[in-house]
Amino acid sequence: MRSLVNFSRTNGSSGIGSSFLDEAFGGLVRSEGMSRQEVRRRVRVMSNLDLSYLSTVSEAIDQMANSVTIDVAPFAAKQIFELQLEPRPPNWTDVSVYAPTFPGLAVAILGLWIAHRFTVARDRRKEILELCEDTKAALIEAESACTKAWLSSQAERAASVAEAKSKLQALGITATDLRRRTGKGVLRRLKYLVVDCLMAVDVVNDVGGLRDIATNDPFDSTTRQPDGARIADISAKVSEIQAKVNMQVHELFG
Repeated sequence: MRSLVNFSRTNGSSGIGSSFLDEAFGGLVRSEGMSRQEVRRRVRVMSNLDLSYLSTVSEAIDQMANSVTIDVAPFAAKQIFELQLEPRPPNWTDVSVYAPTFPGLAVAILGLWIAHRFTVARDRRKEILELCEDTKAALIEAESACTKAWLSSQAERAASVAEAKSKLQALGITATDLRRRTGKGVLRRLKYLVVDCLMAVDVVNDVGGLRDIATNDPFDSTTRQPDGARIADISAKVSEIQAKVNMQVHELFG
């Protein structure tokens, strides 16, 4: 808001002294810490009867805003004293005090967020690669246990069959965990809505197919003879699942 000071009417007084004007308007600069431009922006002076008031007010403001040179007698040499007006202390509730730091703060926060996202992506990729290796290791263990069960004698069959089923179950749990871990991510889900792309490393159905091949009748029979005919089918299915895991990991994570 701009204040109006009108010297057009003095109500019958003899006028206003320059000392008052110096104190009133120069004091805005000297005591209040306002700049010359701020005083002139916020205070409007009018004087239709005596225009000298305007010049006096303007000089008072300029004198307080400028450096002052004082000649001190009786020294022969001219001594110059420069008076510097201390600026008004900042108001810490004023947003303009912090405004210059906002761009740098925004850049710093953005940099931290980007670094965090890169770290999360790196750790997640490492975790998934480790889980893929666990899946392939579980495949090898399941293949070995199933092969042993099909070739086992009647005396060892019950224990061998139980171990094979346990390994197949562990493989199924690992494959399910791999699908869940790799299927996370909002961006991938949004991309899937637009482009036909891979959602996750998914070999759960393939593990189910391996279980069907490995445990098909007469797998549980205690009277059957050792049978090596299923070994080739089991080995081929295991190799197929391993290749599928590698291909899908490469497609998702490069």
